[in-house]
Amino acid sequence: MVSSRTRRSVNSYSRITPKFRVSLAVNREPTVSLKTEHESWSFRWSGSRMGFERIVDKYYIFNTIYIYSRNQIEEWMKGYDYIRGVLRCQVETIYLDLKLFPNQDKLIIDWLISQQQSVNCMVIGSCQEECDDDLKYLMDNMKASKRLELTMTHHKEDFQLELPEGLHHLRVGHSEFIKYEQLMKLLGCSESSRHF
Repeated sequence: MVSSRTRRSVNSYSRITPKFRVSLAVNREPTVSLKTEHESWSFRWSGSRMGFERIVDKYYIFNTIYIYSRNQIEEWMKGYDYIRGVLRCQVETIYLDLKLFPNQDKLIIDWLISQQQSVNCMVIGSCQEECDDDLKYLMDNMKASKRLELTMTHHKEDFQLELPEGLHHLRVGHSEFIKYEQLMKLLGCSESSRHF
């Protein structure tokens, strides 16, 4: 547990330093990433390793802290809650691989929705068709305001999904579920780049 004095110091420091861009990911491992212009810090909850890794690029520094965990999702959620409490940050981007933790997809989605109902960017993928319901539930309850990427490889034959309008970027892999009327509606927004 961190003392209130330490918390106040970090809060004061975070007001005078640049704001972090925050992303939450459940792809390879549950991850919270904090990024600035020249450096990133990623906290990864791993079932197989722990430690620290630093990669120094010519223009950027990547720091990754691996936290060994037997309950990766629960500890990832607690980790972000703590970071958010200290830094008072908002999530900009969500990367979600549905079915990576199949028994916890609903829990993850409900938790993401409870954090905030809109993010700048969502990248959602899966290679299993059983995740159509989870995808629809997420899209019905959380909004991507600027960028949405759906990299699903399969959909049920009768799958339907209303895609949001007004995005700056929309990318849909395996878009056979998009009906002609919906496509025309999406293409009507000429200021956006769209890839189908």
